[in-house]
Amino acid sequence: ESYLASLNKKKRHALTHNARENADVAVQIDRRIRDEEIRELTEKYLRYWQIKSALSETSKDVDSYEKIMIDFYLLRRAEEMGKLIAIYFYVEGQLAAVNFAIRRESDRVDDYLCLRDTDEKYAHRGLGNYAIWVNMNHCRQLGIRYYDLSDFPAEYKRKFINTEMFYYGFAKPEAAAGAAEDAGVADTAEVAQSNIYQKVG
Repeated sequence: ESYLASLNKKKRHALTHNARENADVAVQIDRRIRDEEIRELTEKYLRYWQIKSALSETSKDVDSYEKIMIDFYLLRRAEEMGKLIAIYFYVEGQLAAVNFAIRRESDRVDDYLCLRDTDEKYAHRGLGNYAIWVNMNHCRQLGIRYYDLSDFPAEYKRKFINTEMFYYGFAKPEAAAGAAEDAGVADTAEVAQSNIYQKVG
């Protein structure tokens, strides 16, 4: 509630509407990658991005095969270390989306990869946004204070940023130092290496 209250009216309305659209979605939280279960979803998602990139002169292949394979390599390492957060989303018993995040230290997390079913029947749901929202809320319940959207496309970041409580990386040294002090981080380089840490707690 405090996070929603910190957003402007438009963003707050968008998130609450998104939650209502997905009220029937079943959510399962795990610490494992369910390889067989996500195989079809992964292949479908890759085809979606390949087609989208081919049809647009300006669009780049955000989630290419190579990128996702590298992501999975890192996610499997996080799984081995017990730092993986995997959230699975089901619509009428069918897997419709999955979100993977990696815990860093004790109070922050990187949201690493979100796979979603791109069929037209799911278009109204905004499953990518919903997956991030659910994961943010889960992290808040775990006591995680800072949430990094990593290399997610800019439109996702714009939807979840509140203008009061977030940290940009690659800032000027004095700005990074101020962000580090506010965040309770001793090493300012750690802040500068991050893209955006969204405060959720």
